[in-house]
This record gives sequence, structure tokens and C-alpha cells, in this order.
Amino acid sequence: MSRALVFIVVLLLAASLTACDSGSSGSNNICDPGVYQECPCAGGGQGVQQCDDSGDLWGDCSCDPGGASNDASGGDSSAVSDVTTPGPEAGPTDDAEVCQPQWEKVCNGDVVVWVDSCGILGDTIENCAEVGYCSSGACVEACLPKAEERCSGNTIYWYDSCGEKESVSVACGEDEFCVGCHEDDDLCSKDAQCVKGFYNGTWKISADPNEKDACGMGPSTYFDLVVDLVVNEDGTVDATGDVLEYDLHYTGTLVGKDLEMTATYSQTTAGITLNHVESIDVTFTSLETFEGLSADSFTIPVLGECTLYWNITGVKQD
Repeated sequence: MSRALVFIVVLLLAASLTACDSGSSGSNNICDPGVYQECPCAGGGQGVQQCDDSGDLWGDCSCDPGGASNDASGGDSSAVSDVTTPGPEAGPTDDAEVCQPQWEKVCNGDVVVWVDSCGILGDTIENCAEVGYCSSGACVEACLPKAEERCSGNTIYWYDSCGEKESVSVACGEDEFCVGCHEDDDLCSKDAQCVKGFYNGTWKISADPNEKDACGMGPSTYFDLVVDLVVNEDGTVDATGDVLEYDLHYTGTLVGKDLEMTATYSQTTAGITLNHVESIDVTFTSLETFEGLSADSFTIPVLGECTLYWNITGVKQD
């Protein structure tokens, strides 16, 4: 009786273990046999693969247009036909790369430009050459050498973009002026250049002060003098003018920027005649101005010779 009971218990235990093994075996399947799914292809796009009959693994991914791999050939062909490959006339698929414009800013030499997500250069954003240079897609301010030429005295110097003087560019000649931008100019209208003086024209000459004692004879006044100046090709000069009732004719020379000329005239007052020798010795300080001395020499009866010296300036009138 006890042996039969033991035998029955053993049979029941064996049946129970069999049922457990059957259940665990079913739970190990990773797919349903014969089922298809999409899979990624090595060159991009999608293929298909089929679950094998055991349900333990997926077959090879078939990337051939219109068909499956050899492992999937034995399955349901209708499932494979649902996956199609677009023809050449079709538009871009969802997987095709689309270049995004204005993806980032990069340097193209000294210019900042847009580049799209595919690396293609686009529109220009900014030129950095005027302020410095381009680095990491942005302009960096820097003092650029030899940015402009400016006058310093009568010499043209190079200046960097920060306004610092550098080396000599051109030394103007003795008969030339440096005109244009000067070293103390914040804003310049034109580059510096050497220009030879042209002095022909009408000049107004004034003295400062214009009154002084005439060798003990009383006050003497220097009246403004207007002369027409002509510089000849050989460097000689002629100038004509008048002051009060006296007509003056000057002759002289121009060497570089230095002008010397002399005129004579006679003055009769109260029966006394004074013979004047008036000389002008000046230097042109610009194309339209000069500075220097005027000497008026004459002889006073009984008192003797007298010379009056005047500090004069000349300004071109036309």
C-alpha cells in the first residue's frame, strides 16, 4: 500500500516537472516563427529579416530590392512584398540628409561666413580686415601694421590701425609740403602726400605789431601790403603792389621754400625826401602761408641811417 502511494507521488511529481519545463521553454522564444520585421542595412536604408521556425533567432537582414535573404525565402512571400524600395523617380526619403542653412559661423580668410550643416560655405557676415583678423568664426580687433600714411613734420610716416607711428614712408623734398592727414588728426579726409609749392597769385602781408618808434622820429605804422607774386621757372620772382600812394616793385629769388625780394621807393615829407629800401625775407610754412621779416631801411638827414624790422605773415588770397 505504501509502495503504490509512493509510485503515484513519483508520477505526479514527474508530470509536474514536465509541465514546468514546457512552460519555461516557451518563454525563451525571442520572436514568433515566420514573422518579418524591418532591419537597418549597412549602406543606409531599411531591409527585412524573418524569425526562424524555432523562434530563437532572427534571420539575416535582406537589403536586396524586392526580396529577402536566403534564410527568409522559405517563409510567407506576401510579408516580404509589403516592403518596397523607391525608384529613381521618387523624391528624397525620410532618411536622406538635409543640409541645414546657417549652421555655424566660420572664418574664410579674414571674412566671417555662414556654413551649412553639410560644410558648404554660404553668405558673408562680416569682413574683419578693417578691424583685425578672423578667428573661430568671429572678428578679433588688432592693431594692423601700415594701416595709413600720415604727415609728421614734413615727412610721411606709416601708422598702424591703432594710431601708433611706425616707420618712414616718404621724406618730402625741400621744396615740398606734406599735406593730408597729420599725426594729431583724429579724422582724416585723405592720405598724406608730398606736394610741391605753387605760389603764384595774390598775397596779403601784415605785421604784428604793426606800429613802432621810427628811430626817435615818432611812431611808424606798417600798413597791410597786397602784392601779386610771380615765380619764374628759373627761380627768380617778381611782385608788384602798392601801399598808400607808393607803387612797389619787388624782385628776388625763391630757393626751396625761402623767398627773398627787395623793392625801393622815395618818400617826401615836409620838404625832406627819404629813400627807402624795403626787403622781405620769408619762409613758406604751407602752400598758402609764409612767415618772416620785413626790413625798411632809409637815411634821415642829420640823424643818419634807420632800419625798422617788422615780423610779417603772408596769406594767399586766391
